[in-house]
Amino acid sequence: MENSIFNELLSIFASTNYRFRSHFDLTLLLQQKGYFQNIEQHKAVSIVWDHLNRPSATYPFCSIDKGGEILWGLEKWLPPKKKIPYTRRGHKENLKIGEEIQHTISAAGNEITNGIFPLRGSHAARFLTAMDYKQSEYSVVELSCYGSEKLICLVTQRSKNWVIEGKALHHWYLENGLTPGDKIWLCVENINPLALKLYTEWDRDVDTYRRYEQRRQINNLSTTILPIRDIIWLYFKRTQKISHIRDVIQVVLAERPEISQKSIGSCLGVNNHLFSKVGGKDYWGLKEWGLESIQRSVPVYDSNDGLVNTLDNSVEKVSIDYILANIVAEDLVYKILRNSSEGLSVSQITEKVASYFGINRDFLARTTFFNSSDRRFVRLLDGKFALRDNLEEVITDLKNREDVLLKDLEHAEKKIQNLADELISVKERYEMLRARDLILKNAIVSEFLSEIISRLGYSELQDIFHNIRQKFNLHE
Repeated sequence: MENSIFNELLSIFASTNYRFRSHFDLTLLLQQKGYFQNIEQHKAVSIVWDHLNRPSATYPFCSIDKGGEILWGLEKWLPPKKKIPYTRRGHKENLKIGEEIQHTISAAGNEITNGIFPLRGSHAARFLTAMDYKQSEYSVVELSCYGSEKLICLVTQRSKNWVIEGKALHHWYLENGLTPGDKIWLCVENINPLALKLYTEWDRDVDTYRRYEQRRQINNLSTTILPIRDIIWLYFKRTQKISHIRDVIQVVLAERPEISQKSIGSCLGVNNHLFSKVGGKDYWGLKEWGLESIQRSVPVYDSNDGLVNTLDNSVEKVSIDYILANIVAEDLVYKILRNSSEGLSVSQITEKVASYFGINRDFLARTTFFNSSDRRFVRLLDGKFALRDNLEEVITDLKNREDVLLKDLEHAEKKIQNLADELISVKERYEMLRARDLILKNAIVSEFLSEIISRLGYSELQDIFHNIRQKFNLHE
């Protein structure tokens, strides 16, 4: 049994592309291969821990401490560890977060062959001063790539020159198909401890995706220069959904019709640092989604009164297949809609199913657990779903809502009519007052003229009006 576990651990490490793993991840991978089936989880983890800590003379495993988490790999992945003198430098020599360092691969391609990134000139001293005490002691540095993917390397000396070195870096060069003359970058993401991001020219250009999308809109452009890997990655980023391989093939062939379907399948399998197979039905997704194993909160029940202790929930890791199989087995979507007094949106159904299993809803949202074509379901006008069996109840509920709305509308119409009548009444009163004022003004003017004529005479009054017209240049 011990030799079997030892050989299986070596097999797992051989398939991880020089990526370090925690002993919890290694335990889960062994369980998926059939080990520890009748052993409690904490005992299985303890057994794996014991195997990893065997003497290095017979067990070629090595560990690194990354932010308090112990990660495991093989000794041959890293050069011999050397303690780096821990010194502080002046502020002018310090690295800054966001600072980029560019390197062009030499004509001989020694960087690719040896898996190194040279730290030339003052860069070496500046990198060393950006490390914390623990990093200086073990010379370990973490390089981010592909979004959530991490590479573990060491800072070492080669012929008096400082370099970042590791088998993972060598494999990264090969994964990206880099050749002499290509440019690569390091970007400082954190200082004390030092954390770096590693990328190629394609990864570095944040505007590449926009230009790529623009090129796709050109009708006469039948192909694109993007590698298969990047087309697949972009497709998953755009859809945020698990997809069957046939859908992936269809998307890639639309961009690169000259390649074979076998090449697409091989690309998915080889780039297991980017893509992961979900379940046993040839469904795929992004590795960074973490769908290979999902953390599930398991409620603890009190044996005396059967109550759920929500403050002491245990956590277990399960596969997405386990979740999807149980959704089907329990006919969970049907039960949720049956127990709902109104229609539910897909988002609401997802939330309820995720809550039922104690998992993150974002994991579930990337799957196709909900079959909208199920004949038992009916889509309502507002886009929500209900059961056909409950359709009469839904119609009755809608009829009741319609009656309430009609009554409200009738009440509103009465208010509007009352306001209109009041407005007409106000307008009539205004017109009456205006007419009365006009009659009064005419009477006053008439009386005034009568008094003037009786006192001055009609001819005198005409002369006065004539003089006024001439003075103000008015027509007769």
